[in-house]
Amino acid sequence: MTPVGKIGIPEARRVMKEIAFQLEYGMITAAKAAEALRSLEYQFIRNPALRKAPRQSRPVDSKLAARMRAEMKAHPQMTIQAIAVAHGTNSGRASEALHHLR
Repeated sequence: MTPVGKIGIPEARRVMKEIAFQLEYGMITAAKAAEALRSLEYQFIRNPALRKAPRQSRPVDSKLAARMRAEMKAHPQMTIQAIAVAHGTNSGRASEALHHLR
């Protein structure tokens, strides 16, 4: 009843139903059911997300954000994308800097 190794969620769900059935009908003790459920807990832990590719744009510090805001004031017709490209970052980071979120 206790799973060994990594199993999928559908299989873990099936095992949980089996444990519930056996517990309900007195086929196993509460202690055995708790032990089996504890072993199932690790089947639901997801591996941490890992970056697949290196970052392509540099982070925005306070000096860079100030320079981008100054450029936006000097050239109000420039798009956020153009400001971002001119400063070597992406439009999301530039937008945050221009709206004082960075």
